[in-house]
Amino acid sequence: MRALNRLSYMDIKQLGTTGTPSVDSKRAEQRAPIEREPSPQPAGKQDVARTQPPELELSAEAKTLQKAIASASTQPAVDQNRVERLRALVNSGQYPVDAQSLAKKIIQFEQQFKDR
Repeated sequence: MRALNRLSYMDIKQLGTTGTPSVDSKRAEQRAPIEREPSPQPAGKQDVARTQPPELELSAEAKTLQKAIASASTQPAVDQNRVERLRALVNSGQYPVDAQSLAKKIIQFEQQFKDR
């Protein structure tokens, strides 16, 4: 009966120190990926799979997107000449602003976020 009443305590300060594996390292070991043997394939198919690359066909949308990305990557990110022209017009007070058009664009922009 005395053996049941006696509790043994573990010093948790020692966890993770040298010689005592920490709880986190034990969990990491449990989560480690299991290496599996490749599943056996029927005779004759192993050689074919190794010599021929898999076939891949892109959709029309994917091809268009590839072309757009390639085209955009060759263009400069900012048209510095246009920026300088607009900066000069704004600084000189000669940049025309259509208040009605600007207001419509602001409303359209805000509507995009309101509908979300």
